[in-house]
Amino acid sequence: MKLLLKQNLLVLIFNVSLLNANTIAVVSDSQKSDLSNKFGKDIIAILDSQKRYEIVEQEKIEDIYKELQKGQSGLVSQEESAKLGYLKGIHYFIYYNINKQENNNYVGNFRIVKTETGTVIGAGRSKGDYENVLNDLSQQIIQQLDIYLNLNNPQSPYTILLKLNKEKPQYRVGETLQIKFKVIAHKNAPSKKVYIQLFSIDATGKITMIYPNKYSGFEPIEIDKEYIFPSPKDDFEWELTPPTGTEYIQAFVSERPIDIFQTWNNAKEELFPESKQNGNLLITYRGIQTKLKKEKIENWSAMRVAYELFE
Repeated sequence: MKLLLKQNLLVLIFNVSLLNANTIAVVSDSQKSDLSNKFGKDIIAILDSQKRYEIVEQEKIEDIYKELQKGQSGLVSQEESAKLGYLKGIHYFIYYNINKQENNNYVGNFRIVKTETGTVIGAGRSKGDYENVLNDLSQQIIQQLDIYLNLNNPQSPYTILLKLNKEKPQYRVGETLQIKFKVIAHKNAPSKKVYIQLFSIDATGKITMIYPNKYSGFEPIEIDKEYIFPSPKDDFEWELTPPTGTEYIQAFVSERPIDIFQTWNNAKEELFPESKQNGNLLITYRGIQTKLKKEKIENWSAMRVAYELFE
């Protein structure tokens, strides 16, 4: 991440929690083929062996697409399929793609979409022989689902909305990113103002606090008010830099200030301080859960959005 003196814009995300929802549909992101069908079945077998997810039968998925295509022409959008999937009891779509290259090598990728919002909460890609790509992507999917589900707090009266400046969550090195964020309340939330923290997590797991920062101060934000980082008033913009790969923006909301990654004290010297923790490890988020319980923080909420960075 590189912040330059200028101004500009970014993608989209939401957070509405479900009670430990883990019903999953595995869907090809390209036209059907023998390779695509085999890869999908192999991913399902690995996920099913975990005994932690409810895998939706392929027939049910096909019925969803048939229902969507009634009265429509052309391809069905991700948002449309996600919304109907949610109504049919599917909580996450895993879209995958696999292609064979020369020398018996394969390239595969996936996206995890939360059906309640149509938001990409996880993504990844891999290259190599078939077994390596299959095992690598399957483990990435399991890891990212575990992190997301570990941050779930269905009792929270707050929902975090995040929006990037590109419809498709893919960026090139050198492009600028801007994120809009808002917290909405429900269930008779007790507070009109809350504290929000936003962290950038790069492909290596490096965590950087982007909000609050030295300019904004650790001040509460208003419910239902949209904020932007970098804002039009800031004299810098966010330019994306290597390493390439899957990156995340992680958001936390609480009713009183809490330094989730122990970075705020460093913000007095650094504009965007870094954490010593690894943002790609599940143990990091289990530590956050422990911290929240220890400090008796209630009504907290969390959300993340994923995007891919290419050369």
